[in-house]
Order: sequence, then C-alpha cells, then structure tokens
Amino acid sequence: MKSRWKPVLLGGCAAIVLDAGAWAQNAPLYDPQQLPAQRGQVQQFTLTPRGDIDGLILTDGTEVKVPRHLSAEIADSIKPGDTVIIHGLHASALP
Repeated sequence: MKSRWKPVLLGGCAAIVLDAGAWAQNAPLYDPQQLPAQRGQVQQFTLTPRGDIDGLILTDGTEVKVPRHLSAEIADSIKPGDTVIIHGLHASALP
C-alpha cells in the first residue's frame, strides 16, 4: 500500500500531495518540506459560499487555507478525523 501523506501550506497558498505521480506533474517552484511542519487532526472543512472547500480547521483550532480549485481532490482524499501534516508558515493576522 502506498503511503499517502498530505502536506498543506498555511497562509494563503497550499500544495497537497496525493501521491508521487501527482507531485511530479505539478511540482511547485520551492520544496514545501523546507517549511516548518505541524501535525494535526482534521475537525472540519471551511467552504466558500458556492460550497467549494477552501480550507480545513484542525482540532487544535488551526485554520489551513487551500486553493479552491483543489476542492474535489481534497474531498476525495481527506476526511474529518484524518491526521495531516501541514508544511507552511503561520499568517500573522490569522488563526
């Protein structure tokens, strides 16, 4: 069974890695592994007025923002209760 890990960047931009193939096709200009990491359990999704997923709220209250165009992929791969590893920076004015 393949390891499925899902790093997400905080502070307005995100990269969610579903598997090695998806990563190779859409590699960002930087390596998210260089950013600080935080592990947490997904409590719920945040939604746009249209119903697209635009973020996650972790059980410790951390809010993670992700691009809306990844809404379907996030819904298919992450469920409330899943543990995720977040790679990113905390926005100074957001939780």
